Amino acid sequence: MSLTLEDFPHFVEAVHGHRPFPWQSDYLNKAAEMGSWPDMDVPTGLGKTSLIDIWLFLLAWQCATGQERSVPLRLFFVVDRRLVVDQAHEHARALQQALADAPQESLTGSVAQALRTLSGESTALEVVRMRGGVDWASRWLRSPAQPAVVTSTVDQYGSRLLFRGYHTSPRMRPVDAALCGTDALLAVDEAHIALPLLTTATDCAAYQQTASHSDLAHRGVQVVSLSATATADPARPRHGITDADRQHPVAGDRLNAQRRLTLWDASTLDKNPSLAFAQAAEQAVDTMLPLVARPVLGVVANTIRTARGAFQRLIVRDEIDVVLLTGRCRGLDRERLLNSRQMRELFEGISADRDRPLVVVATQTVEVGVDVSFGDSSARTRQLLR
Repeated sequence: MSLTLEDFPHFVEAVHGHRPFPWQSDYLNKAAEMGSWPDMDVPTGLGKTSLIDIWLFLLAWQCATGQERSVPLRLFFVVDRRLVVDQAHEHARALQQALADAPQESLTGSVAQALRTLSGESTALEVVRMRGGVDWASRWLRSPAQPAVVTSTVDQYGSRLLFRGYHTSPRMRPVDAALCGTDALLAVDEAHIALPLLTTATDCAAYQQTASHSDLAHRGVQVVSLSATATADPARPRHGITDADRQHPVAGDRLNAQRRLTLWDASTLDKNPSLAFAQAAEQAVDTMLPLVARPVLGVVANTIRTARGAFQRLIVRDEIDVVLLTGRCRGLDRERLLNSRQMRELFEGISADRDRPLVVVATQTVEVGVDVSFGDSSARTRQLLR
């Protein structure tokens, strides 16, 4: 079965159960036409992690149609939040499993076969996670020809790109640097909080283009910025939403949702800023709970200390459930949290019939991409390619 760009929505539906948003299909077509990767200027909640699906499909499409390959073999999806790294990893794992299980005659099977042709291996896609608190093999790819998605924190990728990989032996550092910096697409998610990496990688890419050998210059790292906050060079091409997204039944609801802002000065409550915030948060929760359509509220703090202070003040109350969500916790605690009933509810959508209100106290982890829903649990609300 041959592949065409028009097959992309069907591929996404086969893997994820829903079709992509208009901007996602438009981005795929633009990247195919340009032969490069425009920066994403897309609002939060519209699925920037779909770049993984777009990269994979374009790679398979070029192989299946016999084109000279311009799509890199490896995608590094990098973000400076461990919880977001974990969710991007699960997204990539879902893709990996769908490719492994797909019947040969299906569209997904055709994508998988094209990727296997590239690697010469039985594995269509390798998925690796690099962040503190988890283990991965020092030889994390069996072959440099293997298509792979690597989700990583900023320091793990950046150190390897610059021949200084954390926990990497001197002998393996050049190998890791080559894998990270050659035939690789670096996607910096929430780029506004990772500007040093974005700048460094862009400089490395510019230097690689000066290589005397054309193949080396052509295969240098490619960098794409993913952010709802413009950060990259304004001269670079950018891709955003269109009227089709604003009129889309799911994307439109998110873009057009009513948002209100009330400023509350908490400085008079306590001289200690953390204690003042905790008191103000409790008062705000008491004020808001009777008014919200769903029995769930989010309390977002700027620091871990402030979040923990608010959590400690609220956790003693019997009439509400409280969960603390930060990016800094031990591995076992993280796994326990992610597998808890409250987190499953947040991932799937809160039921209106919940017995007690749920209050989520968090740091900017929930502002920069971790995919939790403070809305309902309907199938339409869950349609988020992220």
